[in-house]
Amino acid sequence: MAFTLSTKELFKPESAVLVSKQKAKDSLADFFNYLNQNPADKVRLEVHSDDSKLKTRKTKSGKTIGFKTNQALTSARGAALAALLKEAGIDKKKLIAVGMGDKLPKAPNKTPEGRDLNNRVEIVVYPSDLKVLNSQKLPVLKDRERVVVTVGYSQGSRIRKLRFIERVPKGASYIKGSGFLKGKAMEPKMRGNELIWDFGDMDSNFTESLFYVVKKGKGAGTIPLVTKAQYASHDRELTREFDPKEPVQRASTVMEICLKCHSGAMNRKFKHGPVDGGRCNLCHNPHASGNAAWLRKPSWDLCTTCHAEQGSGVHVITAFVKGTSHPTTKRRDPSRRGKRLACASCHEPHSADTAYLLAFEAKTRSELCAHCHKK
Repeated sequence: MAFTLSTKELFKPESAVLVSKQKAKDSLADFFNYLNQNPADKVRLEVHSDDSKLKTRKTKSGKTIGFKTNQALTSARGAALAALLKEAGIDKKKLIAVGMGDKLPKAPNKTPEGRDLNNRVEIVVYPSDLKVLNSQKLPVLKDRERVVVTVGYSQGSRIRKLRFIERVPKGASYIKGSGFLKGKAMEPKMRGNELIWDFGDMDSNFTESLFYVVKKGKGAGTIPLVTKAQYASHDRELTREFDPKEPVQRASTVMEICLKCHSGAMNRKFKHGPVDGGRCNLCHNPHASGNAAWLRKPSWDLCTTCHAEQGSGVHVITAFVKGTSHPTTKRRDPSRRGKRLACASCHEPHSADTAYLLAFEAKTRSELCAHCHKK
């Protein structure tokens, strides 16, 4: 589930001071309601900005008032929102707040409309067993490329001091502050045109993904995948270099492949956490399945793998129906001829224009109920 808010709703201009705590909480009402129904979920909070230059001034004592960079502004705003969420009772262990500056625009900054889209707060709520490394797929802009490096290892012996070295081609440059590893910001060491990423000590079996953004100038080619890996195993220092004559091609991410055909799955305001995190294969087997829509499990069983509390019979609509709960399975679906009742009877699995991913374009829960209950 993803929520997007304009920073105008929350903060004073060029400031990390909230317009008011109450107004901020009102703007976050849908988010708080969703989290109350899913208290075990984790939260990733990203604050973005446009590329406008910020104004600063100095006091008589020489102290600078204001923020010098958009990165500093969004980081401070992220900290302010994180403090508000903690004050509202959200466990800090379940919360990641990141200031993204102007590195991931949704639209060009040439128009007021584009700048409004870029000055935003994105909140992704996802199941506690799912790692969302970055919530935002980089928009298609000619001068930027988002690099995703997925590293897998299963050789049995633990490795230490793992690092990857990538060469950035001429005419391209790494965008500072855009690197993320293990859900946290990470910066590479720079050595000429090489980026050196320190992963540190790792287990004997792991899969990790590194994300960063490169700005491409004229004539810059495709950004290469890892060119060299260095690590220590037992008492040996090892280096693996990729043959430049047979370069490893960067594969598309799972989401990029899926959206080539299924672009409509992500075109609405609120998005399901796994989809927004690029994890289509969390629910779907891309090769073959004995279930409809190539699901990894039958629909109801799949949903309740993460949403176990709804599977137990206790559901958000319990108070509105007779008996203990509204059924969610083992009944005929009155709204979908020939199908059985399931979570998808009431919820869109990918994205919707209303919170809770309500189906049939319903704007409220009562409107959704009326789709089956005409009287």
